[in-house]
Order: sequence, then C-alpha cells, then structure tokens
Amino acid sequence: QFNEIKFLENVQKIHLNPEELSIYSAIPDAEVREKLEEFVKYGKNPRFSAALDEICENIVGRTTFKVLITKLRNEKKIMYIKPHNGNGSRYDEFIVYVNLSFYEENGTGISSRKYFYLDEKGEIKTKLKSLAGSVFHEFCHGLHDISGTDVHGIKIICAIHKIDAAWRDDEELRTITCFNHDPICDHCFDLCQSILKNEPFLPRYSHGGCRETAKPDEKYTNCISASQKFMDGWKEYML
Repeated sequence: QFNEIKFLENVQKIHLNPEELSIYSAIPDAEVREKLEEFVKYGKNPRFSAALDEICENIVGRTTFKVLITKLRNEKKIMYIKPHNGNGSRYDEFIVYVNLSFYEENGTGISSRKYFYLDEKGEIKTKLKSLAGSVFHEFCHGLHDISGTDVHGIKIICAIHKIDAAWRDDEELRTITCFNHDPICDHCFDLCQSILKNEPFLPRYSHGGCRETAKPDEKYTNCISASQKFMDGWKEYML
C-alpha cells in the first residue's frame, strides 16, 4: 500500500512555504478537480478533461494539482494545455503542450511510441505511454517552474554520475524519479496508478523513449548501474 501520510508530509515540507500552507490546507481534496477549472484552461477539449479527471483520482496527481493551485493563486497565473506536434512546456508562458496523436482515444499510448522501464532483473524493457501520465509529467515541470526550482539544462547530478545520456538533465531526473526524496514525480504517480488499476508497476527508465520495437542502445545500458540509486526512491513511500 502507498504511504499517504509520509507522502503528504514530504510534499508540504518540500514544496510549500509557511505562507502557502494555509491556502493549501483550505482546498478540500474533493474539490481539486473542480477548482482546476479556474486555473487550468484546455479549450474544453474532452480528452484533456478526461486526463485531468484521471490524474485527480490519484493521490499523487491530486496533491500535485492542489500545490499548483496554491502557487498559481499566489502568483495570479493561469496554465494552459494545448495540442501540439510534441510533448513539452513553455514555462515563460505557462503552457503545457501535448501531442494527442501519441495516444489512443482511451488515453493509452499508441504502440509505435513507448517508454523504457526497468524490470525486476534490472533489464530495460518497453511500456506504453499514457495521456494522463504525460500530462502529469508536464505539469510537474510547470510546478517546478512556478516555484523557482526548475533546473532544465542543468546536468550537475547527471554529469557527476555520468547518467545524462539516459536522463538528459537534472530536471528530467527529478521529475521522473524520487531524486532528493521528492514524491511528486512520475514514479510515485505511476505506482499509485498501478495500485488503482491493479496492474504491474513498471518504473520508467530514462527521459527518452523509442519507436516500434527498438531496443535501448549503448548509451542507456551503460547508465543502468549508476542510475540504480535513483530508481528505488519510490520504495520509501510503500507500507
């Protein structure tokens, strides 16, 4: 089971300052999805709406949006989700871009676009993307940006451990894994998704992905042992 108490304690400790705690605490969990409509605009796109619904059913996703609403309210900012020919963000404009052609109508990733994951034997395999997972990932970057902790392009940790080939930079390492014990990350979100859907947990390995049945090349396999210390952070949130 997911350790919700520890998760919530660490989220507040890492992401909120004393002035923000009262705003955050005043937002009922049951109202997070409704309140998102005030702070996140998506052109009433039904696929984006469904992704937001799914994210808010997950305690990691719901709490991430709760923190984001707190900070957007303070900054008087609005974030946008827009279709694009690639996934990413424009942090100076508070825009999240998502390529809907990467996903089936039900939100599952198409078979020709996959992520790598690390199995229990430490071997790299492939898994399908998900629209909710991708939207959550991009909003994590948005949260880091609005809180002034975004480190895109910085490769201090990645360079020291010689893992930038797999993770690209410290921002992607943080957003995907529990690096620095930050529970707002893909691994914790995916872990809770696996619990909710009664599916295997397949922790994402690396920032990059692959097309069709491509196998990871040498740059990924060479990073496995050095990456391992960052791959298991999610375990501290299990009971």
